[in-house]
Amino acid sequence: MSDMTLRVSFDVDQISECLYWTLTDGRIPEPAPSGKENGTFPLTAGKTFGIEVEATGIDEGVTITLIDAFLTTLPILFSRDNQCGAVPGVYPYPSPFFDPANVQQGATARFTFGEPKPDVAQTRIWDSRETPLVLNGGRWDTSFALTVAITANGATRYRVFGFDPETESSSGATPPN
Repeated sequence: MSDMTLRVSFDVDQISECLYWTLTDGRIPEPAPSGKENGTFPLTAGKTFGIEVEATGIDEGVTITLIDAFLTTLPILFSRDNQCGAVPGVYPYPSPFFDPANVQQGATARFTFGEPKPDVAQTRIWDSRETPLVLNGGRWDTSFALTVAITANGATRYRVFGFDPETESSSGATPPN
């Protein structure tokens, strides 16, 4: 079980590629940031992070297969200044999950999923097997993409859904030294 869970959802018949998303901490959904933080994806350093996928609108005979899910981050430059003028900026690590002692993940995290939870009406829910640890503070442009196969009446169609909010970990105010 993760400390923080990103829950994404889509309807099998929706026209757009947009995923609806919410971030929970295991108890209740996080309140939406407001003001200049509105629309950000806030993480907390030291907590584990998992992903839950919900597919809705599944009629009898329709199957959904999750093919892959990727969270990709692009560090946002921190500018620094002093009383004598601007000094060079500093980038945070490649991702909130990046561990310089074990550079297996880099700026992209791939998530795999197990079997869906028991059916609830026309909904299936999958949990990610990976639960990376949020290690770093900073800000990143973030993209999440999910590829699925939807099979109905013997025909399979492939869809890619996604979203791309700005991500912040801890205060987001200072990158690593």
